[in-house]
Amino acid sequence: MNKTVGYTAHAFVTLSGKQHVKRFGIVRLNCSSNNTPIGNTASIQIDGKAYTTIALLRDGCLSSVLSTKCTPDECVCSNQGLWYSHTYKVVQPVGVVNFTCLMAFKAYGSFSDSIIVKIIDFKGPTITTEPVLPFRSGSNVVFTCIVETLSTKIKFEWECLGKVEPKSRKVSIFNSTKYYSVIMRNIHVVHDGKTCRCCTNVDGISGHFEISLVISRKPIIDISKAVTCKSSSAITLYCIINTGFPLFGFYNWMHSRHGTIIRYLKGEKMHTKSLLKFNSCSHNDTGDYTCEAYNEYGGNITFANKTVSLIVYGPPIIKSEETVTCNNASVTLSCTIKTVLPVYGFNPWIHYFNGAYIRRLNGSVLERKSILEVETCSYQNAGEYICTAWNKYGDTTLVANKTIDLVVNASPVIISSDVIREQQTTLSATFYSSSEMVLTWEQSNQTLTKSTDWLQTLDRNKIELILYNKSIECDGYTANLSIRSSLVGEYVLLLQNTFGETRLFFEVNKLSTQALTASFDLRTVVFCIIAIGIFLLSTAGTVIMSKGMRRKNVIHIIGPHERCPTIPIYHTAPALNNTQNVYAIPETG
Repeated sequence: MNKTVGYTAHAFVTLSGKQHVKRFGIVRLNCSSNNTPIGNTASIQIDGKAYTTIALLRDGCLSSVLSTKCTPDECVCSNQGLWYSHTYKVVQPVGVVNFTCLMAFKAYGSFSDSIIVKIIDFKGPTITTEPVLPFRSGSNVVFTCIVETLSTKIKFEWECLGKVEPKSRKVSIFNSTKYYSVIMRNIHVVHDGKTCRCCTNVDGISGHFEISLVISRKPIIDISKAVTCKSSSAITLYCIINTGFPLFGFYNWMHSRHGTIIRYLKGEKMHTKSLLKFNSCSHNDTGDYTCEAYNEYGGNITFANKTVSLIVYGPPIIKSEETVTCNNASVTLSCTIKTVLPVYGFNPWIHYFNGAYIRRLNGSVLERKSILEVETCSYQNAGEYICTAWNKYGDTTLVANKTIDLVVNASPVIISSDVIREQQTTLSATFYSSSEMVLTWEQSNQTLTKSTDWLQTLDRNKIELILYNKSIECDGYTANLSIRSSLVGEYVLLLQNTFGETRLFFEVNKLSTQALTASFDLRTVVFCIIAIGIFLLSTAGTVIMSKGMRRKNVIHIIGPHERCPTIPIYHTAPALNNTQNVYAIPETG
């Protein structure tokens, strides 16, 4: 203690504080006297340089290094001004710091006192355990006490579960500034709430760290990490219970998805393990699986559970109607994707007819649904529509598709017609019908029945349909009516099925005189050839004319459903035998 005496030594100053402190630690400096100093103030110096002045005011204590009045953890003044306290945070490196407190007295002059504080740089101690808290009863626990310091004067001492024992220090292999001490204890239920303390001394500075032991009465569960399973593959989830209690067990696994319980599944129990096996995982198995275990102690049952996520990846599942039917109006096709993967989408729809590719169409996508609007119910729109969806797992894209049959219910459709003029006149029509139909020929509003004047035939054969500029072969019909050339007038072909009827009109005119004259000139030439002889026969060949002429007229028929831009048509036709209605062929001439 250093004192400066004015003229009579009837006053003194005393400074106290820690003699050892950690770097960046706190030093609480307490400066007191037996007399009240001038102005109720005390000054503090650090290593001979002024640091702060503490003053007692009417409304509190003030330090010159603080911008506001003191708080108790910063500085304190006594009510009589006899002692002053100030907190200093050490910033100096390892070494020593000299603190001095000065007071001036009116009757005695100035007095001071000093202390030397040694700064030691170290961190700790801290305690870690393996396993971590809480401990299960019956387990062996390793306690490790760690200190980091540049000093080599280190001592360890343990106070753990009522036993005190000194331990030698050990240096970390990886860092020469880290020292540690290790002990091991077997933990039981009776140790619940007990403490383990590690005490250290570094260059005379003591420190300690303690933990309170917690013994888990709940079982501790280890469970599978989040797993993935390729669709149709096998996978097993496991759940292991760690407990020091003799009575324990498992409940059924709980399967949930997005917080909603799906089902409960019984696992295969193997002592401390519960196994949940999937021989062939599917999309429906995706979700969270919770394993719940219990143990019993003193009649009390405690529970614990853990959850593992299972993701099943594979081609998406597509849901849609198998068949959609339309009747002379627009129709909507749709398909919905079912997948648990976050990345998914749809490809354009593909239109087929009788297995032949027709076109690609873009549908609109609404959440997990692809929607295709077919604006007209026409035979050109009939066929199979394929919806293709995909999802992505990592870098792998998985694709699935679903086919929807669009059935068009419509009256028969005329594909082509013809009038063939030979010895007989034949009225011919090729048509398509989506269902069983009835065929009738009419003249002058009278149905033609069995007669020797005409012959009716109906053949089922392959015909060509033009669908969006694609020529498609399909099953159709050809109807013929052979009549005498002299039976002129208007003829009507009436086609009827479940969904409507279609009429085709033929106009048969009288034979021209040119045709009759040709027949007469042919007989005259024949007689001349016989009379003149073989010589003229060679020249007569140049005037031989054909016995008849064939003319074709394609007639556009307006059916009851042909007011629209396209003709509605059903894309399949019923089976029908090739039946000919044979009558006596009319005699010529």
